[in-house]
Amino acid sequence: MPEKSNQIIPNMSSTSTPTLVPARTGTKQNVLYESHRYSLNKRRGERSDWTCVIKGCPGKLNLHLDSSVTKSTPHCHLPTPAENSIHIAKQEMKSNACTTAASSKDLFSQAVGSLSSYEA
Repeated sequence: MPEKSNQIIPNMSSTSTPTLVPARTGTKQNVLYESHRYSLNKRRGERSDWTCVIKGCPGKLNLHLDSSVTKSTPHCHLPTPAENSIHIAKQEMKSNACTTAASSKDLFSQAVGSLSSYEA
């Protein structure tokens, strides 16, 4: 399984290696893989099973402890790299709000600035 990291990399909306990104709530993590985002379903020994975060999508991902993908099933929708970039920027803004004394306006400007480097 990928290593847990508090560092959020803004332009990781599309990656061919599994990468942990913060989930919407709490301390949970999502996996970003090939422009699809997954949430943890089950952990079984050295394997973890992940499901697509889009409700109703059959996309699944099985990861081995060393972050290698052992199985990936097709999705019923196109990849969403722009949505993933926005999700990551929002989570980074939330994290920074808790750890810095910067104003909301500055945090928002910083988050939007990280999105401006996104190329569709």
